[in-house]
Amino acid sequence: MRALQIVEKCLALSTLIATLVTPVVARGAASPATAPPQASARPDGAHDFDFELGTWKIHLKRRLHPLSGSNTWVEFDGTSVTRKVWQGRSQIEQFETDSPSGHVEGLTLRL
Repeated sequence: MRALQIVEKCLALSTLIATLVTPVVARGAASPATAPPQASARPDGAHDFDFELGTWKIHLKRRLHPLSGSNTWVEFDGTSVTRKVWQGRSQIEQFETDSPSGHVEGLTLRL
């Protein structure tokens, strides 16, 4: 009886996943000529981080000993440069900071 319950739950879960994924796959496979028109009033999130574009002075804080219960923080000052990539559909941010505990370089890709 327990095996039957597990199979039923797996089938229900696979049906749910198929229901959620199928519209995305179908939408992605449609050609521009057959794709339904997009509502222009509905934001797609493509420009949500445009305020980050450019070069910025940054101030970061990092917990010195994470996951140990310590509340000691190290602070960094540095520079962040964010630019558009992939015809503006994405952004890449590079940053560099220095502090007494060392040099940190980072990269963020926003899709």
